[in-house]
Amino acid sequence: MTVAIILALATVYFGTSKLGFTMAFAAEQVTLVWPPTGISLAAVLLLGYRVWPGIALGAFLANVTAHEPVATACGIAIGNTLEALSGVWMLHRLAGFDNHISRLKDVLALVFLSAFVSTAISATIGVMSLCIGGVQPWTAYGYLWLLWWLGDLGGALIIAPMLLVWGSGPFNLPSAPNIREALILATLLLLACLSIFTGQITAGIRGDAFIYVVFPFIIWAALRFGQHGTTFVSMTASAIAIWATLHGLGPFTATSVEQSLMLLQIFMAVVTTTGLFLGTAITERKQASEARALLAAIVEFSEDAIISETLDGVITSWNRRAEHMFGHTAAEAIGRPITIIIPPERHEEETHILNRLRNKEHIEHYETVRMTVDGRKLDVSLTISPILGAQGRIIGASKVIRDITERKRTDKALREADRRKDEFLALLAHELRNPLGALQNALYIMQTPNAGDAKRSGALEIMARQLQQITRLVDDLLDVSRISNGKIELRRERIQLARIIDNALETVKPLMEARMHRLTIHLPESAVWFDADPVRLSQVFANLLQNAAKYTPPGGKIRLTAETDGQTAQIHVRDTGIGIPTVMLSKIFELFTQVDNSMERTQGGMGIGLTLVKTLVEMHHGSVEVQSKGMNQGSEFVVRLPQVMPPQITEVLTPALGMQEADSTSRRLRILVVDDSEALAQTLGYMAELLGHEVRVAHNGEDALTIARSFLPEVVLLDLGLPGMNGFDVCRKLRTDPALRHSTIIAQSGWGQPEYRERSKESGFDYHLVKPVKIEQLEELFSSLA
Repeated sequence: MTVAIILALATVYFGTSKLGFTMAFAAEQVTLVWPPTGISLAAVLLLGYRVWPGIALGAFLANVTAHEPVATACGIAIGNTLEALSGVWMLHRLAGFDNHISRLKDVLALVFLSAFVSTAISATIGVMSLCIGGVQPWTAYGYLWLLWWLGDLGGALIIAPMLLVWGSGPFNLPSAPNIREALILATLLLLACLSIFTGQITAGIRGDAFIYVVFPFIIWAALRFGQHGTTFVSMTASAIAIWATLHGLGPFTATSVEQSLMLLQIFMAVVTTTGLFLGTAITERKQASEARALLAAIVEFSEDAIISETLDGVITSWNRRAEHMFGHTAAEAIGRPITIIIPPERHEEETHILNRLRNKEHIEHYETVRMTVDGRKLDVSLTISPILGAQGRIIGASKVIRDITERKRTDKALREADRRKDEFLALLAHELRNPLGALQNALYIMQTPNAGDAKRSGALEIMARQLQQITRLVDDLLDVSRISNGKIELRRERIQLARIIDNALETVKPLMEARMHRLTIHLPESAVWFDADPVRLSQVFANLLQNAAKYTPPGGKIRLTAETDGQTAQIHVRDTGIGIPTVMLSKIFELFTQVDNSMERTQGGMGIGLTLVKTLVEMHHGSVEVQSKGMNQGSEFVVRLPQVMPPQITEVLTPALGMQEADSTSRRLRILVVDDSEALAQTLGYMAELLGHEVRVAHNGEDALTIARSFLPEVVLLDLGLPGMNGFDVCRKLRTDPALRHSTIIAQSGWGQPEYRERSKESGFDYHLVKPVKIEQLEELFSSLA
């Protein structure tokens, strides 16, 4: 590809050289019209230095065939090649030249560095080669040098710009109106040039003045078509003028053709240079106008309010976002003081900002408060920059204002959530320390030899209650986690409201009796049925009744009533307790929220019960609300749930775990207990032994497999979270042993989510129990297996 380009360039160079030599009159090798200079300069600028052999080859062939010795032709070829290479080097190195010639400095560089300086290199080397080779006498050196230089200058100013501008791209296709205008311009230019340079309109009149008719076309082309237009006009006018002058026509006709062409080339150099400067000025002005329009559009449609003001605080610009943010239109705001958006108590702040600007400070992310037209306060972040005048003096301020009200609100909510989290952790520690302290004390009583049976019996009751409380705390926490992750599932069935209330009362009755509350329950005479999860709905009312009991003083009243319209049931839980402040009514169902967590008033709880109530009720397509007249005025919770028709057939309830009733004559089982918690494994073993079974204990997977192969257990209680080999892997290995294939393997774990149950089933477990495992569960399960 490079060789093809070089050969093509050499061919073009050779052809245009021969065209130029046809206009050589003073000497066969020197002409005032030399297009190859512009062609070679443009070729190197557009294609790179790699094409220099094409220039050298074309120049050598053109000169060696013009009755010159080979050495002379070589010298001229070297000069012509250096002319192009040095011109491009100077343009790039000294001016950072742009081929589009879209900047004034590009025109200056092209005129002075390429047209004036680099062409002198070719003229000097070329004429010296002719004189040294004896082709031309040394006495003609000066005149020939001038002719050579003017010819190259014309090529550099007329040919090169046109090739660069039209060859650099991209060239956008003009619209139909622009095409029509371009055709009109070209037609009128052609007619004008033919008339002027052929002398058709200057017959009998001194035609020097008519040559300036070219300039309106240059101006027209520059204004409407930029450098594409000016280079086209210059090239067209130059071609017609040269043709006419060679034929002895037009205003440049002199005593000799050389003089005529010399005058013409000087004139066209001025015309072309003027056109290039004018085209560049128009282009730069257009680009600046487009940049200002783009900047104005960016400012106008910015997502931030952008305002400018004088150093006296008078608004000078106001974009659309400012209108939207503050409520003042641009017409209303411009010309008024900036204090229309500054709260009165912050007016001094503006003075401080302007003083900092006068010291040329740039203010970024300055958070403050601003005011809308209706008096609303907005949290905003300001970025303020000085506006500099023509002399570099600060004449005003530019303000970018970002509304951060929502961000501030979010930050406040996050801080509030963090505070509530800290309170929750403190409450959790408190809630756990109380039962743990009671357990520790009860254990001390149990270990004391002289405690007596009554005290030991009381200590056992205390331990049972405190363990139940810890279990409830853990269950609530797990429920919150499941709800937060969307993993809680409802097991719906047709169930009566009365049964749900009975189940809830079983949980809270001991607390109410201990605090001597008077509980009143009034339910509709006809049964109210729901399609609901009995456990979860019982949990809802147990939480509401427990809250009522905790926050109602001893001897207070608690009332549960229900009413129905046949489609929706409304259940009211009222109490005469401490009540709820009005400001807390909207927050009472939020996670970790407590009405009063002071040490004097705390009744226990972690602020998660009502969150569970709201979520579970809404999962049943119901709603819950709270009412209270304030502190010490009691409170009322109202739960609304959709009713369903009563079932048409009697549903048969299966026993838990799908087991049969325990047989009193159950045989003794071999049971292997596996848990990495030694205390838990040991107590489970004791429980199984108390039920009359033979027990072995292991604390890791390897030991469990070893004991199982010799003990051959009928039942394996297997923890899932074992160190090393987990419970799933242990179960799979047990199932591969033929002697243990029919053993009942029971998973026991703190993980009760559906995915863990499914995984345990896939691993070969028969049952999945969630810790802590109750003795009643084990007794019923072992009895059914025996």
